[in-house]
Amino acid sequence: MTGISIRAEFSNDELVRWLEDFLERMDDKSPFFKAVGSQLTNSVSARFDKEVGSDGNAWTPLRASTIRARIKRGRSAIAILRETGGLPG
Repeated sequence: MTGISIRAEFSNDELVRWLEDFLERMDDKSPFFKAVGSQLTNSVSARFDKEVGSDGNAWTPLRASTIRARIKRGRSAIAILRETGGLPG
């Protein structure tokens, strides 16, 4: 992938002002937003694979009753948040 990579820590107000200034200087913002979207998608996918939240803490394990109910329905018995392979919405 081509593009830019920036890693920085800001307070929310600083970050908003910095991003507004940064984006204002760009003629074509779409590559930036595509890169950000791709990074977010990859991050969420990795967290699903590891079953951890954005804070790094592991998801709460499934209860035995949930595992039994999933098995009875022929669904994934162990994958947290992935019973059917699709998120509701």
